[in-house]
Amino acid sequence: MHRSPLEYGISAFAGKYKTRIICSLMTHGPMRHKELRQLTDANDQALSLALKELLDYSIVNRHQYNEMPLLHQVSLWAIKHHEDDVTFEHDNSRLG
Repeated sequence: MHRSPLEYGISAFAGKYKTRIICSLMTHGPMRHKELRQLTDANDQALSLALKELLDYSIVNRHQYNEMPLLHQVSLWAIKHHEDDVTFEHDNSRLG
């Protein structure tokens, strides 16, 4: 339980990695977990916990990028443009 707005604010930013995370995101913009881990020198567990707390306080947002459409488009391009002497094994039902 927080007794004052100041106490609440301090608890939101308290912790070894929270300020490192915020500074890294402000400097470099959105990044992947692995990139953020390297910049902050945090291990996976510590970084995940700090990010969860920052999310809970609405200090950071999480956006999960779906990479499958890009991979799908690359696969379609490869099938369409491959040379005649190359044979691909693929499941057309998965490519749409």
